[in-house]
Amino acid sequence: MTRLRYAAAAALLIQSVLLFSHPGLLPMWGDELFTLRAVREPLAEMFETLRRDIHPPLYFLASRYWIALPFTEDPVSRLRLLSALFAWAASAYALWFLLPKLSPRGGWWFCGLLALSPCLTLYGRMARSYSLQVLLSLVAIHQLLRLLENPEDRHAGAGFGLAASLVLYTHYAPGVSIAVAGSLALLVRTRSLRPLVLPNAVMLLAYSPWLASLISAAGTWGNKSDFYHVTGGAASEQLVKLGYWSVSFLFGESIPWWLFLIEIPLGFAVAWLAWRGLPGAGKWRAPLAIIALLGYLSVSRWVTYPFIPARMLFVLPFFYLLLACGVEQRPIAGRWILSAMLVASALGLWSYFRVEDFLNWGYAVPYPEISRQIISGGQPSLVAASVLTDSSVLGYLLPPTIPFRSIPIQPEVAQTAADLGSGPWSRLFIVRNTHDGSPAGFYSRLEVALSGYFLRSETHFYRPRTKLDNVLTHVLGWKDASPYFYEVVEFQR
Repeated sequence: MTRLRYAAAAALLIQSVLLFSHPGLLPMWGDELFTLRAVREPLAEMFETLRRDIHPPLYFLASRYWIALPFTEDPVSRLRLLSALFAWAASAYALWFLLPKLSPRGGWWFCGLLALSPCLTLYGRMARSYSLQVLLSLVAIHQLLRLLENPEDRHAGAGFGLAASLVLYTHYAPGVSIAVAGSLALLVRTRSLRPLVLPNAVMLLAYSPWLASLISAAGTWGNKSDFYHVTGGAASEQLVKLGYWSVSFLFGESIPWWLFLIEIPLGFAVAWLAWRGLPGAGKWRAPLAIIALLGYLSVSRWVTYPFIPARMLFVLPFFYLLLACGVEQRPIAGRWILSAMLVASALGLWSYFRVEDFLNWGYAVPYPEISRQIISGGQPSLVAASVLTDSSVLGYLLPPTIPFRSIPIQPEVAQTAADLGSGPWSRLFIVRNTHDGSPAGFYSRLEVALSGYFLRSETHFYRPRTKLDNVLTHVLGWKDASPYFYEVVEFQR
C-alpha cells in the first residue's frame, strides 16, 4: 500500500504539470467569453444572466472572486487556473476515495489512467464548470455509497443531500442525475420511502433559493430542439454522439490520423476490458450506471456531439475505475490493453500541447489572428458572422469602431444581402465555417448575392483540415468540405 501511495503522489505531480502549464495555450472560445463577461457583471445582474442562460451560480461565484487574484495578466488564463485547481482536487479526491476499492495491481493502473488522461487535461483547463462538476460529483457519489451501505446513517443522509445540492448549484445535468439515481438506489435497497426523507429534505432546503430557476431550466430543456445535426436521422445522430464521447474519454480529442486508425481496434479492446471489470465493480455499478444513463439522456438532448464529453466528464473517474477492475480480472490482457491506451494518451497530450490534430477546432479558433487581419485594412468595415459559428470572441476582440453582428437565417436571402450590402462601410467581412450547415445553403447563397453590392471579394482561410478531418467529412457526406475549417470572405467596394 505504501508503493500505491507513491504512485498516487506521482499521478498528482504529473497532473500538476499538465493542468497548470501554459494556461493561455489555446485562444479563448465562446463559452469562456460568457464566463468572463458574467463574472464581471454586478452580482444581481450576474444571477439574472445565469438564469436566462440556464446556468447555476456556484462556479461563477467562485470565479468572480478568484479572477481578482493577480496570478496572470490575462483574466481568461486566471479563470483556467481555477478550473485546473478543481481538476487537480478532483483527482486527489478520486485517488483517496477509489484507490482503497482496488488491489495494488488495479490501483497502479488507475493512477496511470488518471495522471495521463487527455480528456481531463483538455476540459480541466477550460474556464468552465466541468472540473468543479467532477469534484463535487465525486463527493456526492461517495456520500451516496456510504448511505447505501447504512441507510439509517443520518450523517451520510445529510451529507448526500448537501453534496447533491452543491452539484445542482454547479450544473443541472449531473445534479439531477445524482439526486434521482440516489433516490432510486435507496428505494431499491430498502424498499421503503423513509430513508429518502432526510437527504431529499436537506437537498430541497439547501437548494430552495435556486429551485425556481431549476424548474424553469427543466421546461426549457423539455422544449429544446437541436437544429444542428451532422447526420440525417435521430438514430445516426445518437451514434455520432456516443462515438465522439467514447473517443474523447478513451484517447482525448487531439489525435493524429495514423493514431486514430490504431485506436479503432484498441477502443473495442478497452470496451471489452471495461465489461470484464463489471463484476469487480461491486455494489456501486448499478447506481453509477443509472447516473451515467440519466446524465447522457439530459445532455444529449441539449448539446450536439462535440460537447457531450465535457458535460459527461463527471463520470470519467468511474470509467477509469472500471478499467482498473478489468485489469484485476484479466491481468495479462489488461496489462497490454492499458499500456497501449496510456501510450495513445501520451501521444494525444503531445498533440494537444502542440495545438495539433484537434477533433473539435472550435476550442482553438485563431480569433486573434482573424481580428488582426480585419483590423489591418484601417477602412470603415462591418464584420458579420454565421449564427452557426460561435464568433462572439471575435466581436469581443474587435475595436468598437468596427461593428460586429450575427447573420440570422431568414427565408429571403435578397433582403439580408441588401441589409449588409447597402451600408456605409468600405469592406464587409463574412465569417463562417467552410462547411455550410445552414438550411438550403443559406450562407453560400448569401455570399453570391452580396457580390452584386461590391466590386470584388477575397477569401481568407484558417485552420487547415488534417487527414483525419478529411476522412471524417467524407464519411459524413460533406460535399462542400474545404481543406480549411474557417473562412473569412472580404468584400470590397
